[in-house]
Amino acid sequence: MGAIDKTDMLLSSTESVRKTIRWYKKVFFHLLDLSILNAHVIYKMKTGENIPLLQFQIKLIKEIVEKYQKFRPRASSSKNIGQDAPMRLVARHFPSHVEKNEKKK
Repeated sequence: MGAIDKTDMLLSSTESVRKTIRWYKKVFFHLLDLSILNAHVIYKMKTGENIPLLQFQIKLIKEIVEKYQKFRPRASSSKNIGQDAPMRLVARHFPSHVEKNEKKK
C-alpha cells in the first residue's frame, strides 16, 4: 500500500488527466503518466542525477518534439500557402495603439 500511495502522491502534482466523459481517455493519460514516472525513476537510477519529476517531464517533451518535429505549412487558405508561420503572426493579429482624434474620442 505504501508504494501505491507514494506513486499517487508523485503523480498528483503533474497529472495530465483532464475532465472528460470518455473513460478510455482517462485510462490512457493515467498510463502515460505512469510510464513517465517509471522512466523518471529509471533515469535517476542510471544517471544518478536527481531532477524533479516536472523538469524531467518537460525535458522529455522537448526531446520528443525536437526528434519528431516536421515543419508542415498549413494549407487552410490560399493566401497562407508559402508563408512562414512566424511571419504570418507578426502583422495583423496583435493589437496596436490607436490615437484619439476629433471624431472618435
